[in-house]
Amino acid sequence: MSEKVLFISSRCEHSKKILIGIKQYPFLHGLFKIINIDTTPYPNYVKTVPTLLIDSQLYTGETV
Repeated sequence: MSEKVLFISSRCEHSKKILIGIKQYPFLHGLFKIINIDTTPYPNYVKTVPTLLIDSQLYTGETV
């Protein structure tokens, strides 16, 4: 199974909406490793939040 990493920021409204959506649907719980870039070091390829990393592919903005 591929690892899915979601990079978010507590200062980003879009990130907050995604987290609310994940909490609303139990099947999404535990599906993503969530990294808050405000409190955790993150890779330099993350230029914007939210960013989703799946199998070395980056998804940002509306795609997330």
